[in-house]
Amino acid sequence: MTRPALRQMNPYVKAIVMSHALSKHFSLTTLSLAMAMALPLAAHAQEQAVNFNIPQQPLANALQTFGQQSSVQVLYSPDDIQGLSSTRLSGTFSAQEGLAKLLQNTGVNYSFQGNAVSISRKSGDALELAPTSVVGQAGLGVNTENTRSYTTGAVTIGKSERSLKEIPQTVTVLTAQRIKDQNITTLNDVYGLVPGVVTYGALNGDNQPYARGFEIDNFQINGIPIPAGTSTGITSLNWSDLISYERVEVLKGSAGLFQGAGSPGGAINLVRKRASSDFKLSTVTQAGTWDNYRQEVDVQGALNEEKTLRGRLATSYNTRRYFYDGGKSKRASTYGVLEFDLNPDTLLSAGFTYQNADNRSTMDWGLPGYKDGSKIDFKRSTNLSSPSDYNDVESTQYFFEAKHQLNDDWKATLATNYTRFNLDALYSNTGGQIDPIDNSGAYNWAEGRGENNYQYNTDLFLNGNFDMLGHRSEAILGANISHSKRVAGRYDVTNYNGAYDFIPDILNFTPPKYARTNKYRTTTSTLDQQGLYGSLRVNVFEPLDVIVGARVSWFDYKQDQRNELNGRHVKSDMQTNAKVVPFYGLVYALNPNWSTYVSYAEIFTPQLNVETVDGSALTPRSGDTYELGLKGELYGGTLNTNFAIFRTTYSGLAQRDPNQPTTCNCYVAGGKVRSQGFEAEITGKVMTGLELTAGYTYNTSEYVNNPNNPDLEGTTFQTSMPEHMLRTWANYQLQGEYSKWQIGAGTTIQSGVYGRHVGGNVGKGIKNETGGYAIYNARIGYDVNKNVNLSVNIENIFDRTYYSQTGTIESNSYYGNPRNMMFTMRTNF
Repeated sequence: MTRPALRQMNPYVKAIVMSHALSKHFSLTTLSLAMAMALPLAAHAQEQAVNFNIPQQPLANALQTFGQQSSVQVLYSPDDIQGLSSTRLSGTFSAQEGLAKLLQNTGVNYSFQGNAVSISRKSGDALELAPTSVVGQAGLGVNTENTRSYTTGAVTIGKSERSLKEIPQTVTVLTAQRIKDQNITTLNDVYGLVPGVVTYGALNGDNQPYARGFEIDNFQINGIPIPAGTSTGITSLNWSDLISYERVEVLKGSAGLFQGAGSPGGAINLVRKRASSDFKLSTVTQAGTWDNYRQEVDVQGALNEEKTLRGRLATSYNTRRYFYDGGKSKRASTYGVLEFDLNPDTLLSAGFTYQNADNRSTMDWGLPGYKDGSKIDFKRSTNLSSPSDYNDVESTQYFFEAKHQLNDDWKATLATNYTRFNLDALYSNTGGQIDPIDNSGAYNWAEGRGENNYQYNTDLFLNGNFDMLGHRSEAILGANISHSKRVAGRYDVTNYNGAYDFIPDILNFTPPKYARTNKYRTTTSTLDQQGLYGSLRVNVFEPLDVIVGARVSWFDYKQDQRNELNGRHVKSDMQTNAKVVPFYGLVYALNPNWSTYVSYAEIFTPQLNVETVDGSALTPRSGDTYELGLKGELYGGTLNTNFAIFRTTYSGLAQRDPNQPTTCNCYVAGGKVRSQGFEAEITGKVMTGLELTAGYTYNTSEYVNNPNNPDLEGTTFQTSMPEHMLRTWANYQLQGEYSKWQIGAGTTIQSGVYGRHVGGNVGKGIKNETGGYAIYNARIGYDVNKNVNLSVNIENIFDRTYYSQTGTIESNSYYGNPRNMMFTMRTNF
């Protein structure tokens, strides 16, 4: 094990450290005396600016380099830091600021006295210091559990640990503390809290997220791409319970470098919880409006005396009803993980996630409007879904991960998982073009659905540091592979009370019951993706980093659609070979706290199930994003800010071939749309006890080229995306004699949106418009003692009636939640 850098220590300190190498009992009193004799330099030296350049490496080596570059005497016990790694430190900082960054996520403490610093794993081992000494803990790191912070020191969505300020794209992180404070339990809940993200969909609890005018369909778990979508992989991750995950990272803009195919809306990385070496037991008990009950149990700790084997098991169970008639759900989730230190340089992890959800009459397809675009005066409790509707999903995932520190500069990571997803559903839809005079013209239909999906994903990559042109550089080299298979059946239904092709009065309609009968279609699809990727980050000169990256992708999709009535097959396929997706970025450090950046990123999206006149597959859609921004990392990294201007263009959207008859069902890649705007966000500690997150988004989108319907050119493309959106939340821990109390408050404010119905595929269509709204929420918490916290969350304090989603005149409009409350008891032992 590496010892402290003795060359920088005077004889008194050398003697103390060398004697500790021979003794297990390290005398802190003696060390204090030695330090007092070994401080010839001025106490203000720790505040002088130093230019640091220390790569990520074993902590002992990093501390030696820190001492050499800062001229600070570094004291530590080798046993305390065995097996720990530092974070990268590059830039100009004071010694105290630099050390805090270097020690991020290590769990150690540091204490300065004059020009010397002691490093200790346990706070009880800290030196007894003079009044002028500075004592602190390592700054925020990657793991956000137990930090009580709304921000993070680094994210992992780009395959390496990197601070938000160093990433030339917009990234929002929902930390463990924010997930607790706002009672976020599913991924679908996340979408309503991230600045600039909205959802749109037809199945309750399974809405598609959008950002910057486009779908977010790139998902990752611990950085591994997870193909998702009704044609290309696991049907949905949106309903996933968050019991398995410690934080959620959301990148906005094109994310094709590590993902491959997808939309330019962005990417979402779910980061699993880690196992601690200390025994911990926590519970969450909740009861709320509409019989909403939830219980969580989470236990973790070491499984052997050496603490090289650690485990964690977390489970949750939730039952609830909804504010609309007849809807109810129950959900069960379990997560388990084992971590094993094979040696000081190798960490192995393996585990599983199991999730099951049963939904009954949960209002799929929403509510319709009148055919002239005006609203129907439905009660908020109206549910036009059949009482026989159900949507049951089950998912099981097994995973394995190995991380190995090859040397001081390079690390290798291998990660793989296997996921199985099953769905069984019967859903109905009540909609149509309804006459505002007599409320007639609606229809009601139903269909059965069943799916069996599986996929495996494997990712292997290297990341490390090296010298180039006299400056420290970083590189990532990797490859990933995935295989998905989906077997989806569609079923006819029989009704008990009669079918409804024409409903005479929608306001006096009771949906009938249905039962699933014979399968009429089976669709079997497979997707194979392979990719090679790499990125290089070069410090060209001290304030400027240049980032260049690229991914080469192979995409092979096959589909076989069988008509179960006549046995006929309709087959289609699509291949993309060696598609190159580049990424370029510049990050310029204005000073240690602020950086400005510019980036360019591309992405491509295969167009499945559409063909040209000669029967060949349509070329993929392609998109690119330009982004210019300013980022700040303040108060030692506990507050992060971001301002970004962006423009995204998406070309090659499928359009019907104008030179062929409509019976041909032939397409050309002719459409083009554009989205642009700016975002501003601030997240973290703004003052003692106050954690804040606030984000404003301005976004416009338009059809640039639309050959099928030129009337839409120049009009809004993504009509469900508000032009203005503000989302805020703050939680304040009172000070002094009231320090056991917490008060939280937040708001969602957005401008109006609309859905558009274009009959006959010409003209600008009929708008179903919804005005803007402002919703206010609050929280009050109380620490009964150090182990128990009680809280109550109130949503929609003023009971505002509003539409959380606006569909077309035919369907897909949903009321937002009325005022409701959730009481929570959290225990930690």
